[in-house]
Amino acid sequence: LSHRQLDLSYITTKIIVLGPPARDVPEAIAGNPINELCEYFEVNQPSAKILIFNLNDRSFDEARYKSKVLSCGWPQRFPPRLKQLLLVCLSMHKFLLQNPKGFAVVHCEDGKSQSAMLCSAYFLFNQVFRAPSTCLQLYGKKRFPDGHHGLVLPSHKRYLDYLAQVRSEGMARHLHCRPVKMKQLILSSSPKFNMHRTGCKPVVEVTYGDSQVWVSADVQQLEKCRSYTDADGPIKVPLDGLAVGADVKVAVYHVRHLSSLKTTTARMFSINFHTSFISPDADRIGFSLSDVDSIASNVSKYPSEFTAIIRLEVLPESQSDPTIDVWQKLNKIPPSKQSPCFLTPEEDEEVRQTYGERLLLSLSLSHETSS
Repeated sequence: LSHRQLDLSYITTKIIVLGPPARDVPEAIAGNPINELCEYFEVNQPSAKILIFNLNDRSFDEARYKSKVLSCGWPQRFPPRLKQLLLVCLSMHKFLLQNPKGFAVVHCEDGKSQSAMLCSAYFLFNQVFRAPSTCLQLYGKKRFPDGHHGLVLPSHKRYLDYLAQVRSEGMARHLHCRPVKMKQLILSSSPKFNMHRTGCKPVVEVTYGDSQVWVSADVQQLEKCRSYTDADGPIKVPLDGLAVGADVKVAVYHVRHLSSLKTTTARMFSINFHTSFISPDADRIGFSLSDVDSIASNVSKYPSEFTAIIRLEVLPESQSDPTIDVWQKLNKIPPSKQSPCFLTPEEDEEVRQTYGERLLLSLSLSHETSS
């Protein structure tokens, strides 16, 4: 921490990560008092242009900071949609190129996962590094004393892998925008979520984009859901041939009976993926326990060899997907000699060499391209 113990870190000389600004006294004791943040920027960057990337639900006082604020967040426990992530990276890139002495300031709800996601994504976008693990290593070293990167969900890492693939030379040509017909979800064995820790009563929800599009049982049907134990073998849930495309979330819940009159659900795990990265010849995609998003305290409720498999069919006809247009445009942008992530070429080269990746030329946007 720096400047009177503000929760503020320079990931590079041009990218700053903040903990959430605090308005009220209880928050200010533990967080970033908003008046001290204002003072910090007035003293340390009095004439520099600053673009603030607001990744949480709180509003940011643009007039008070004398800075432009881009509100571009997503739910904390899930990855952003891939198109959204690409467009936010593009906004950061345009700003830093157009303002060589400007600063990109990022903040989120906890100062950890969402900020780690955006900073790492921008390093991949800008081709500072090719491997998501290297981006996370740099972020962790700069942000936290113990070097932990703060990115805890497998789906976050999966989406960084997607972005790395999009930025790989020629990879975008092999991606498709075909919808996928989802046929069946298969759990290799029953997680232990019931009261006696012998099994579970699963209900499955599928979200496509921002809306729930399918659920295996609605609220009135929860009591009729089947219970499973290990003796039943794999759990097989029909997905009714649901056709989806782009960003998809499959969430699996356990039905709890609080009383004879009240039933509720508790999330067991969820899987987030993008259909453009599924091979056209695939008839299934599989996820191990380390690939699904689950609460850490629930890991003991799964067998170590647990897997979730989605049986599917990639349909032949293409659908309109604006994400494809975004990344195809990105791969036409010519390289430049220095990354806008850094203030000097020396910092650029030192960071790349320190973290063990070959020097790569970064993206560049001309004024005409960005306008």
